Amino acid sequence: MRAGRLLAYAAAIAFFIVMQGFNLARQARFERLSGYSRAVVEFLGLRDAREQYLIIYHETKPIGYSGYTVRSYEGGGACAYKMTLDGYARLLPWLGTRGALALRGEVLLDALGEILSLELALDVAGGRFELAGGREGGEVLVRVARGGKDLKAAFTIPRSLGIAGAVLPIPPLGDLSEGVAREIPYFDPLTRMQARIGARVIERAIMKIEGVRMEVLRIELTAPSGVFIVTAGIDGDILRVEAPGGIEFRQGTSAQAHHLFEESRKSDS
Repeated sequence: MRAGRLLAYAAAIAFFIVMQGFNLARQARFERLSGYSRAVVEFLGLRDAREQYLIIYHETKPIGYSGYTVRSYEGGGACAYKMTLDGYARLLPWLGTRGALALRGEVLLDALGEILSLELALDVAGGRFELAGGREGGEVLVRVARGGKDLKAAFTIPRSLGIAGAVLPIPPLGDLSEGVAREIPYFDPLTRMQARIGARVIERAIMKIEGVRMEVLRIELTAPSGVFIVTAGIDGDILRVEAPGGIEFRQGTSAQAHHLFEESRKSDS
């Protein structure tokens, strides 16, 4: 019996050592992540998939949406995450299709959250541009086409860059807390340039959101397009965004966004 207890103790100690090893390895990998990559990992957490969709309003009228979905990828190979970008807005409705902006596509990320490949379709000013890229050396080579015709306008970006939507340049916020500030470099598909967004938590408060009192973070985001005030849940869910020009973003779902604007997107195509 004593020998059995010793074996049980030894097994428990061995299990503890193995689990600690896994945790230390995971922490070491986590510490190597860039600001954007860490935000993706924190945003997904233990989930297999998570989406963030925001409906865009101008003076209470819905004019579009901006969203993305992050999924764990189990297809084998180097890919660990798949990020789907999805956005549409009629920013200048009196211009018809030339006043609409739309983005759809996928980005594959490795275990460090760095870009493996991307395929994006960007509709702007009445034309469609296709961006397709993959790793070459230590960077990502992106080729640009219009209507399927190569524009001979290839460029490279660091593979550690984040990807933000064309409508709202806010990457996953991850797990933020009061007093935390981050600067996140990202690739803007609209300008096809690198940019930076600064995120600073300005307060932690109790607010009523859609009739429900909840604890939230108020975050100041500084982007090339202006300063945004974000109200987010403690787990990083974006609930509301106050943007320049009287624009407001409110939390929604992919189903709600597509129901509201699918017909508009079809008519603009």
